[in-house]
Amino acid sequence: HPIVTPTPDVDKWYIDVTRSEGAAYDPETGQNDNGCDFLDVLKYERKLGNIGAFGTVGASRLKDAIWLFGGVCLGMSLPDDWEDQMASGVWDILDAEPNRNNGHEVYAMAYDRLGNVIVSTWGQYMTLTPKALDGIVDDRMVIVSPDWLRPDGTAPSCFNQADLLAAVKRVAA
Repeated sequence: HPIVTPTPDVDKWYIDVTRSEGAAYDPETGQNDNGCDFLDVLKYERKLGNIGAFGTVGASRLKDAIWLFGGVCLGMSLPDDWEDQMASGVWDILDAEPNRNNGHEVYAMAYDRLGNVIVSTWGQYMTLTPKALDGIVDDRMVIVSPDWLRPDGTAPSCFNQADLLAAVKRVAA
């Protein structure tokens, strides 16, 4: 399940992260609304205690990571025409090429037999086709979130948070 954060918190976090990157966003004027670096956002979330750990996932393991961790953050370069596709509920690569200036992060939480991935973005769910996944996804980051864990520290997929975090510490040492 994606972490749902009240808008004032998101605004504060966006201001904090953009400030750490050198130019704080001003919500009153819209100045410095340049987005954030994907890793800076994840590090900030970890610092706040919203996530325990994060790591890169290869494209071939995306479905496994969604099942195991409840979802995967996808960093994408959106084509210029993708806002026009919002009403359809499906994002596909039609005519436009990915635009590196249109960076966006979504939360992938499900998939189907056809290889489509369901994502949460801009307050709605969208379906990303396999062609879109291959063409515009730049980064795949799995997060270990307390929201995905039962009180005993295990997830619905049966992984154990304590064991996983111990392994992460061994690798990071």
